[in-house]
Order: sequence, then structure tokens, then C-alpha cells
Amino acid sequence: MAFQPLILIFLAVLSVKADVHDEFPEWDPIHWIVESTDLITLPCKHPAYYPFNDIAKNGKKVVWILPKDASYRHLSNGSSDEGFTVQKDSQNFELVINKENMNLPDSVNGMYVCAALAQANPDDASSNIYAWYYLRWGVGLYTNVPAMNKGSIGEKYYWCFTYAWVSCLVAIVIIVLFSVTVHFRYKGGAVEESDADGVYADGLSFDEAKEKRRSSSTSSYGYRKSKDLDNSYTKV
Repeated sequence: MAFQPLILIFLAVLSVKADVHDEFPEWDPIHWIVESTDLITLPCKHPAYYPFNDIAKNGKKVVWILPKDASYRHLSNGSSDEGFTVQKDSQNFELVINKENMNLPDSVNGMYVCAALAQANPDDASSNIYAWYYLRWGVGLYTNVPAMNKGSIGEKYYWCFTYAWVSCLVAIVIIVLFSVTVHFRYKGGAVEESDADGVYADGLSFDEAKEKRRSSSTSSYGYRKSKDLDNSYTKV
């Protein structure tokens, strides 16, 4: 009977849909983050957005804007510059990035923008009003986020797990050392109040020994004084 709630929870988890885009249609199913590899191809096409759903037909002019590390250079269709090549309209103005032809391959990481000039009102074919539309791609971004890396869960979170295990081991060592120190420090038991004042070899405490010395000094002084008086009477 106790396992029935767990079974119900397990069945509920299995019944949850893996695709959340049905409930959230505003989410883009195409991820805009692209892995930074030796050869990268960025499309200037997207099935959900105008004019990129048919860029070869809708785009009057297409320009690729490179990221900051590439000095925000603008490349039009059919042009090429130091490893960056923009394909023609027959290939939907794809941007091909080849790191082998670059002096600084790391400069490819950043935000890429495909800017397309198209009619502002596509339903009115006679309209002469045009606007710029932008399709963005991020290359090599958020590499410090484990979830953005490829591979299994163990491969993605390898360093996170490593840091966690090392931290746990260090904490365990500190706790053990502290426990051992406390154990040997108080192995003889708790210190009694009488022991805190100190006990001499004769069994007297510090205060008792001090009082005894004071009494002995007073007795000795009185004895010497009476002896001096006796000597004075004898001389007379």
C-alpha cells in the first residue's frame, strides 16, 4: 500500500510529453546556438519567420554581419573574406565558416546576423515599403554552461561532478581531523572544578596552600618576637 503513491507518480512522469513546444508554440524548435567546429554552415533560412521562410524569393538584398571579434564586417551574397564565404541565392545565402583559412580561428565565436531587406507587407504585392529583417545565430556561445555541451550527462557535467567529489572529500577529511583532535584532547575526561585551581603534591589546592603559608608566616613571626623578648629579659 505504501508504494501506490510512488507508482502513481512514476506513471504520471511517464505520461508527460517530451515535446513542450505544443504547449508553448512561441518557443522556437530550432536552436539558435551553434557549436564552434572547424567547418560551420549558418543558414539564412527559417521555416517559421518571414522573409526567411523563402529567402531566395522574398529577400531583395541579403547581408551577413559578422561578430565583434571579426570587426562587424558585412558580407553580401557571393562574397568571400578570410575563411568566410556567403553562398548565392540558389543555396539560400548560407554562410560557410572555414577555420583552416583563418589567422585567428577563435575570432569566429560570437553572434552572426543575416540581414534581409524585404517587403514590409508581403500580402500587398504592389507595396513599395521595405524593411530589414534579422535572423541571428550564436556560434560558440555559452561554452561554460555544461548543458550546452555535447555528450552524455557524465560528459557534460564531468567537471561539476569532479569538483563536487573533491569538495566532499575535503570536508570529510576536515571533519575527521577535528574529531580526532577533540577525542585526544578530552580523552582523560572532563576537568573538575577543583582541578581547575590546581592541586599540589600534598593534596592541597592552590588556595589552601596559600592560606597555609600565610598561617605559617604569622606563627613564625610571633615565635621570633617572643624569643627576642625572652633574650632581653635574660640580659637584664
